[in-house]
Amino acid sequence: MNSVDPWVKRLHLRASDDLDRRVHADIDRALAGTRTTTHPTIGRTIMTSSLTKLAVAAAVVLAGLLGLNIFSGPHGSGVAWAGIPDHVKAVIPSCSA
Repeated sequence: MNSVDPWVKRLHLRASDDLDRRVHADIDRALAGTRTTTHPTIGRTIMTSSLTKLAVAAAVVLAGLLGLNIFSGPHGSGVAWAGIPDHVKAVIPSCSA
């Protein structure tokens, strides 16, 4: 607490009614002038256009197929992923996974 606070509390100052009315009028004017606008989010933009929905669905399917190809591809990448626990055991002997 500041050392001035007790002195200010003892003054018992009160704003005049005129000042109170002016401040509230300014607040009301400021609040009346503000307008809140909401911008559509990217999700709403995607859901309103059928062409965009189709493009997003195609991208998701393509990403899924690409991920599936990476993990179980013809080049034996599945074998490489299967060897990771053995390497972890070699690095951390206390690991039982």
